[in-house]
Amino acid sequence: MHSGFLVSVMCVFKMKMSTCGNEELETLLSHYGSAKKTQSGKDVPAVVDAKKCRFGWNFVKELVVREHYPMGHIAELWKMLATHHSDEVQNLLKLSQVALVLPTNTAGCERGFSTQNRNKNALRNRLKAKRLDVLMTIDIEGPPSKDFDFSTALDVWARTNRRIVVSTSN
Repeated sequence: MHSGFLVSVMCVFKMKMSTCGNEELETLLSHYGSAKKTQSGKDVPAVVDAKKCRFGWNFVKELVVREHYPMGHIAELWKMLATHHSDEVQNLLKLSQVALVLPTNTAGCERGFSTQNRNKNALRNRLKAKRLDVLMTIDIEGPPSKDFDFSTALDVWARTNRRIVVSTSN
């Protein structure tokens, strides 16, 4: 799904009833409310029951208005729904949890590819996947290179026994 599209669909779970609702819910349900087949032909069951989600959505819209639930505090509203009305909105809560963990952009993936390209360049094109993974983890999670103590690293490297391959070709 397109990242901007996911952002607009998320308004369903912010309860902005005047600006969005049923259409966005149907978009989410078209993906998560029906069984799918993978490319290999394997059946994947629906994540949520679409009919129960629709019921839960209509229930919540009526409940919020009738009971004057706090629409300004979304986290508090969803906590109240989960605590006091979990039977009626169980599938809607599950759908909201799925939607909340979906990435809304590709920035993290782009950063990962940039990190990979910095580590596996023309001079280091024979890096194996395991070594590349370690180098990328250090690059992403490690301290900045300006804080790295190169003299200590050089001392450790100099003391390490290595196998040196000598070319015998002419």
